[in-house]
Amino acid sequence: MDERTQLRDDAVMKPELGRSRISSRLAWVPVGAAVLLYPITLYLGLSAGGRLPQLLQFGWWGTFSALLGIEFGIVGALILRRHPGHAVGWLAVIGGFCNSLAAIAGAYAAYSYSHGHFLPAEGFAVWLRGLAWYPGLSLLFSLVPALFPDGKLPSSRWRPIVWAVAVGTTAQLLWVSITTVLFGFPLADGPWPMYGWLFNALVSVAGVLQLLSLFAAAVAVLVRFRRSTGVPRLQLKWFLAAVAVQAVLWAASLLTSIVTSLAPYQNPYFEILLPLSQAAMPLAIGIAVLRYRLYDIDIVISRGLVYTGLAAFITLAYLLVVVGVGLVVGTGGRPNLILSVVAMALVVVLIQSVRNRPSVLANRFAQCPSAAPYAASH
Repeated sequence: MDERTQLRDDAVMKPELGRSRISSRLAWVPVGAAVLLYPITLYLGLSAGGRLPQLLQFGWWGTFSALLGIEFGIVGALILRRHPGHAVGWLAVIGGFCNSLAAIAGAYAAYSYSHGHFLPAEGFAVWLRGLAWYPGLSLLFSLVPALFPDGKLPSSRWRPIVWAVAVGTTAQLLWVSITTVLFGFPLADGPWPMYGWLFNALVSVAGVLQLLSLFAAAVAVLVRFRRSTGVPRLQLKWFLAAVAVQAVLWAASLLTSIVTSLAPYQNPYFEILLPLSQAAMPLAIGIAVLRYRLYDIDIVISRGLVYTGLAAFITLAYLLVVVGVGLVVGTGGRPNLILSVVAMALVVVLIQSVRNRPSVLANRFAQCPSAAPYAASH
């Protein structure tokens, strides 16, 4: 290759590298926003009292859902740092932010609803909560499994998963928006004062398509696993286990909902088991990254684990002080200002001592004997 050709190639590559760097840096913006909003989400959600509509009930699902958004967002941003434009990375970032957005909107609306509707834009927050959770759940638990690890479907025959997510999201947008305009609240399960047949159809379409895409994605992971060999098979092993456990829990919770008439994620026991099983998915990706060199980003993953560890530490400290101590001193486990300040002070005092622990553990794990490195295509 002569010097003139080399200069021409360099001139072409530089703008592409610049765009790639901007793209990878932009991915950290929603992740940072989700981290900053998380303590606020916890305070508002756990402070909401009284009887709330099913859509606005916070509970265990709301607590873990916001943390799950951060977890997925960090994993996605780290993938994009090494492979800008990778579909799994962007789906994890966008889906994680939708999760965090739904959590903060729901917590805001619940707090306002239970305190005399005194916060502004409560109606908008309710609408946003009703809308944002659907694409968040579908992107993270339907499309990410279907496209993992190379960012492509196993074959063109799996395209209906993408179509199901698109149509289901559209149906969700329609019923949430129309019921909000007509009735002032996005009614999920009726009774609707008018056009009941339309909303029954839209809610049913959105729910059925979401569940079908979730189970189809689990089958896609199984098919990909059976076709794989060597290191790619090892990379998929833990991810398949996480997806399979989640699919089984969703199926069991749906059967329980027939009896309880509650949303699947609000059924007893499942309100804890479901978010925990969902959290296993990004952890499984982390195992593939650290142990089997997936995406070739094991060097930078420790930073993400530090952020995830800090978010988990903040959650545990807040729940321990505000809920645990609150039960002892007689607040009934409900948040109050003094205990919240104590919890934040505890975080400030102890955060330095726990800040580097996740990174040290990640480095030890990455140094365990493993198969030869393998980088997924993108």
